[in-house]
Amino acid sequence: MESRGTGRCGFAVERDVTVRKATMSSPELHELSENQCWRLLGRKKVGRLAVSIENRPDIFPVNYQLDEETIVVRTGAGLKLAAATLGVGVAFEVDALDEMDHTGWSVVVHGSAEEVAGTEELIDVDRLLIEPWSRGVKNRYLRITPSKVTGRQISSEPGKPASFPIGRELD
Repeated sequence: MESRGTGRCGFAVERDVTVRKATMSSPELHELSENQCWRLLGRKKVGRLAVSIENRPDIFPVNYQLDEETIVVRTGAGLKLAAATLGVGVAFEVDALDEMDHTGWSVVVHGSAEEVAGTEELIDVDRLLIEPWSRGVKNRYLRITPSKVTGRQISSEPGKPASFPIGRELD
């Protein structure tokens, strides 16, 4: 880091002006299979839920767990829950990045969300043991049913998928 600047919000920002060595190649982007996407979704516990509020996109970090081929989010009553269930659709994103190596992956799920209701279904999702990170009452659940699951990874070696954190076990 050699220079400082001011970011969009007025905060001081360190700028990386280090030039990559000529011998290093540019990172390559690779599409992930749907199976790889589901395996990566299963490795994480926190994702980002994207909804539309008054025709404007908004994104919320959420705690989640997979339940077969759906995503169950634990939340509280409020704007996020209302926007997810009353809107025309949601997006859900999970990723892992290594900024030093310029590698990582991202999985995006598009679909619909509905609030989990009914005693049996609530008992079932309670068994998923979704632990909320933030304080407050988080006694409501959303179930996201995917219509599309996509993913990409970026690798710093041409022709070789990133080993962070995917590895061969996802093939």
